[in-house]
Parts: sequence; C-alpha cells; structure tokens
Amino acid sequence: MISIEKYRVKREALRVFGAKNIASDWLQSPVPALGGKRPVELLDSTEGCLQVLKILKYIEMGEFS
Repeated sequence: MISIEKYRVKREALRVFGAKNIASDWLQSPVPALGGKRPVELLDSTEGCLQVLKILKYIEMGEFS
C-alpha cells in the first residue's frame, strides 16, 4: 500500500515535469540537492517525502535544474 506522502510526491513530480516518464526518471536519478540520493530512496518516511517535495518546489520556481 502506498502512503499518502509517497502518492503526493509522485503526483507533484508528474505535475512539475509534465510527463510520467520524465517524473519517473527524475525520481530514480541521483539529485545533487539531496546529497546525491535518488528521490525514491527517501519516500519511505514522512521527512524524506517532505525533502523531495521541497526540491520539487525549488525546481518549479527555477532554482534547480
């Protein structure tokens, strides 16, 4: 069963990137702003989900590529 936080992150990634395959690729790729961790690695905790959502917000605002 997927947690509400994990669902929220995946939904937000899709919204930010605009395509399921791009969002999925991003979630599976190392992100420098997360210390080189893959976002998917952080989705098992509420704190990790919040970190990923924060990065997605920065991307949306144009602060990260």
